[in-house]
Amino acid sequence: MDDELENLNITLEQSGIKLGISNAFSNPVEMRRHYIQAVFSADMDIPSNQQVVRHYIDYAIYHSLALAKNDIDVTDLCHPALLRLAQSTKQSDRDILDSLYMYLKADKSIERAAKELHIHKNTLFYRIDKIKRLSGINITDGEGMLKILFSFKVLAFIGLYSV
Repeated sequence: MDDELENLNITLEQSGIKLGISNAFSNPVEMRRHYIQAVFSADMDIPSNQQVVRHYIDYAIYHSLALAKNDIDVTDLCHPALLRLAQSTKQSDRDILDSLYMYLKADKSIERAAKELHIHKNTLFYRIDKIKRLSGINITDGEGMLKILFSFKVLAFIGLYSV
């Protein structure tokens, strides 16, 4: 199955086509809803995710944000400290954001995140400590991590960060 998906990816990429795949369904009455999911997945352009085969489950949060932006300013959904860092022109602020994102993406493994970022572990400890002080969020618990990860999705949606 993985080889087939890889071949499909190559063929679609060479053809300049993006394919959106809805959540699985078994009820034909729900076809319209699943069609909308597939179209949204294919059309959504988040800079960091340029895959040609796009599963709706990977884009559902962005669909929610797209719907919400008609009623609210979605930047209000982003943690203020992360929004400030993302809007900053200072490289050190970008480094803090990148470090935090990689740390969480690496399942809070200092070793893996530092290796991926090509920095020393102590540098990563310093940056993580700084974001904790700036944001006031405890990123060691699930609630804090959810707030931060959701904020990264908002930043990606508005084009201020690539996840």
